[in-house]
Amino acid sequence: MIVTLLREYLEGYGLRPTQKRLWLGGSRRLPAEERVFLSWMADRDPQEVGFYLFSNQISSLPAGFLWVYPPLLEGFSSSVVRKPDQLLKFVQGRINKNFQKERDLLKAESGDSNPFVGLLVPAFPLREPQKGRMEKLLSDEGISGVFSLRSVMLDLVAKIDSGNKFYENPAMEIIRLFKAHDLLSEPQMRIFE
Repeated sequence: MIVTLLREYLEGYGLRPTQKRLWLGGSRRLPAEERVFLSWMADRDPQEVGFYLFSNQISSLPAGFLWVYPPLLEGFSSSVVRKPDQLLKFVQGRINKNFQKERDLLKAESGDSNPFVGLLVPAFPLREPQKGRMEKLLSDEGISGVFSLRSVMLDLVAKIDSGNKFYENPAMEIIRLFKAHDLLSEPQMRIFE
């Protein structure tokens, strides 16, 4: 479901991602979607973008891919977001040999010698020094920029028109229905804080 939402998010800002699957070590224990990354080609001159990415920077991204690394989203709770030190430890604890192996396989799969590697993280710290530490940790691992699941979800919810139907996209249809019936409003969105 996360990849479906990410595709909708990127397409809403003009990127047309292609979907690719990569089975790490031939393992098929994880659902197919959890080994998917979204790649795109840039038909424009890329501009400089920051490390922490938001919707207003999507149109400036160079060719590359956005990666969902499941261990960064598993076992995550909203209480971790409220404590920047815990969030940093959570991410550090999941940067391991599997992370490095999968990153290298994805880079090889992309066919680009130096692709933009975007990573989806549950959230990112908003204050220093944790913000700088997370940027250093992930950029040292070859990550070009990160989107937070929190900002992606908040942006999608804000953009969904409850009058439009999403027949081909069950995840978006659920969000639309919740929003149409006032079941998804500011108090409910606090789960992403």
